[in-house]
Amino acid sequence: MRRRRSAVALLTTLAAALPVWSTQPAAAESTSVNASVVQIVAHQDDDLLFMNPDLLNSIRSGTKTTTIYVTAGESNRKPAEPYARNRQVGVQLAYAAMAGVPCATLGPEPGESTSCWTRTEIVANGHAVEMFELPGTALTLLFLSLPENGDPAMPGQHLRDVWQDEASTEALPMGQAPLEQRKYTRDDVFDVLSNLLTRQGATLVRVQDPAPDFKLLTGLGLVEHDHQDHITTAWFADEAVRRYARSRPQVVTEHYRDYNIADGPADLDAADTRDKNHVFKEVYVPRDALLDATLQKERECRRDGDGIYLCYANRIRQRTPRLPNSVTSDRNGALHAYAVRGGRLYEWVEDYFKSWQGPYLVAGPASPLTEGLSVGRDEDGRIEVFTRNADTGEVIAHYQTVTGWAWKSLGSPNTVSAGPGSALTNDALRVSAPAVASNGDGRLQLFVRNAGGGVSSIWQTAPNGGWTAAWADMLGVNVQGTPSAMTTRDGRIELFAWTAATDPEAGPWTAPSARIGVLHWYQPAPNQPFRFDETFPQVAPTSDPAIGMDQDGRLELLYRQLDGLEPKPTDTTRSSTMSLHQLSPGGGWSPASGALGGAADQGGYGTPAAVTPGDGRMVTAVRNRGGGVSISRQDAPNGPFGGWTDLGGSMVGVPAAGVDRDGLADLVITGTNGLLYHNRQRPDGSFRGWAPMG
Repeated sequence: MRRRRSAVALLTTLAAALPVWSTQPAAAESTSVNASVVQIVAHQDDDLLFMNPDLLNSIRSGTKTTTIYVTAGESNRKPAEPYARNRQVGVQLAYAAMAGVPCATLGPEPGESTSCWTRTEIVANGHAVEMFELPGTALTLLFLSLPENGDPAMPGQHLRDVWQDEASTEALPMGQAPLEQRKYTRDDVFDVLSNLLTRQGATLVRVQDPAPDFKLLTGLGLVEHDHQDHITTAWFADEAVRRYARSRPQVVTEHYRDYNIADGPADLDAADTRDKNHVFKEVYVPRDALLDATLQKERECRRDGDGIYLCYANRIRQRTPRLPNSVTSDRNGALHAYAVRGGRLYEWVEDYFKSWQGPYLVAGPASPLTEGLSVGRDEDGRIEVFTRNADTGEVIAHYQTVTGWAWKSLGSPNTVSAGPGSALTNDALRVSAPAVASNGDGRLQLFVRNAGGGVSSIWQTAPNGGWTAAWADMLGVNVQGTPSAMTTRDGRIELFAWTAATDPEAGPWTAPSARIGVLHWYQPAPNQPFRFDETFPQVAPTSDPAIGMDQDGRLELLYRQLDGLEPKPTDTTRSSTMSLHQLSPGGGWSPASGALGGAADQGGYGTPAAVTPGDGRMVTAVRNRGGGVSISRQDAPNGPFGGWTDLGGSMVGVPAAGVDRDGLADLVITGTNGLLYHNRQRPDGSFRGWAPMG
């Protein structure tokens, strides 16, 4: 076990009088962990539709990559096994294509097997699992083949029935395993999934959406606003990860939205769209007879029918994404970074020599936390970290005390209804991660997107003190993702949230009914109630906004944007990182935004991170097409941004950034191996390269 060196011990030569801020020690961990990425999905196309291009980037990088398919995906076909086997072959061909390995189908029946994958039957916790491996690569596909929700031959034995502990079920006979190895109870599913995570040494687990937004996907007649198997598989996967994290606490998780990503604008450029479309539509779909027949009749993305499958090639959205504001400095200038791993909150701290120390476990609830967090500082300099309880949806405040860390639930703007099956009824689970900013008098204030699609807020009643008893509704409609807030030089908070909506019965987002924009609230004076800005310029983001501050105090709103609403595999739509800036500190806004660097960025998606180092030249960092980090830097203080530089890296989510005590930017990412890495700026403005933290 590594003993925790408190922040005061790290900074004694700077400020001997600081209070002792200590955290619970965490076990020392190696800084040379190999990444192992595991997807847990319900059906054979869910990974291709909802987790690409992230999946493709893992494969291209040579990372050990495994996908676990929980159901057989047999739908209502009889006999079930041939259709399920053909879907297996479809994903085998798709993964081979992503790895660049030539692969073909073999007889005696078309689609029965492939020429490139090797098949074995393994036993996990007494249960048979089909395992396919692609020689010469680090790819593995695992099939449990439990009956899916659409199978009429298995009434009362579907995945949801097993979750509710009302039944046992029997996997489809896809191999030679005896019957006793194909029977599952609820605990069996947990144990088998956890066993497979251990077998593969998972460092990153990608999971589907456990609590889909009920305001989305209203046009398909789905009672739960997603496929029942998607949701139930996410529940099983989350519990399996919790069990696995007891022995591998540094495992990280990402949750991906499913069908309802069609209810938002596209966020992938033509290059990513082309790759994703090829793997799904051109390689996988011909092996899926039902989907192939369906898509033969569809020509464009439509959200009120089967054409919805054509909406997914240019979209990807995380359910609870990581945020770029997970790094802050204490009152002596030492940087602190935070991340959720294994459902727990961890801290890394700079020492006097600017070397990162950690990780240190931060006190929190027994329930796991969601991935997104934000960091603020109390008026007296103590740090507070804000997360959400993954089981209840409550917002959690983790705050420093004289003896360590403590935590408090701040509730939710929506009713919390915990308990078995509450993911379908608990609106608090549909609240965003919190954004935080300081009022002029030092009181912290939080902002979230509520379950109704507006913005809600809660604030401290006194500097360093407690919080208001209830959340205030700031209104707003069709808000997407997490709001963004910043305190101006004169002590006022400015708040931004992006909004997107279109007629549920309409076709693609190119329809005239599509509405995309940014909502802006501001305090007219420090500590005062907010006003809504009716005159804010209309822009069209495809990501949550971020806020940067120029050297002269003007704010810049930064966001991702495509130059076309529905990129197609055959077009040239590109991604840009845009800036909309204030004309003067605290003043009005430029009438139009411009692309950083004056041109397209290096692809990718997600919220930008922005910091202004001591030289006054703002640095903006984004996730690029390869899953690494690209940066653009102002050519001069308060001036336009220069071209893009690819800093590499392989990360989960988006980069975060801080400024150290010497005025240099330090970028922080969570690696796909579960470790944190940083990339510190040199005095000449260049960056040193990625190094592990701790």
